[in-house]
Amino acid sequence: MTDIVKAGWLQRRTTILKNWKREWFVLTNDARLRRMASPEKQNDKADDVFELNRCRQIRFGSDEISATVEPPNESTREQLIELVPSKGDIWTLCAESTDDLVAWQTSFEDVRQLYIERMQQQHAQWTNTQIPPNRYVFYSDSSDLPRIYRTSNGQQQPQTVIIVDRDPYYDGCGSIAAGAMTGMALSTMMMWPFLLFPLMLW
Repeated sequence: MTDIVKAGWLQRRTTILKNWKREWFVLTNDARLRRMASPEKQNDKADDVFELNRCRQIRFGSDEISATVEPPNESTREQLIELVPSKGDIWTLCAESTDDLVAWQTSFEDVRQLYIERMQQQHAQWTNTQIPPNRYVFYSDSSDLPRIYRTSNGQQQPQTVIIVDRDPYYDGCGSIAAGAMTGMALSTMMMWPFLLFPLMLW
């Protein structure tokens, strides 16, 4: 079941004209940020959806966002948010206040944690392999070939994922990253035995 983590007004910088437009945004626990004209449209089809599991980075405030981005009238650069996808247009947003920015930042973190826990549970369920604490599933590289990694008990496990000591949902600056690759790797798990057989012969 999809639950709302946070909903509220944000201003969005339009892609072409670079104008600011006030819209209603809904962040849900399935890592989606939906935007619409008003709260009354919340149960209707969204005007657009940002898939946070395909987000490469989230930037907050003046220190992380380019100086060329001017905030809307009566707002400061400290209220700015940028959602950077792996492909497509950046969503540049502005919170109602600095307190509202912190609330959105906390909500993004909550969704991040929910997403990681869900991936861990699915990985453990599908592969019967327990992920070590503080380690997460991460796609090894751009290759479609299976990889083999050695688990803590010394057994080799055929996977198209590896276990790493960093968080794939966020990059080193605390930004969301690589969720899409995680999803792709997990979605192909059922085919691994067939893909692995030629590798074992080799």
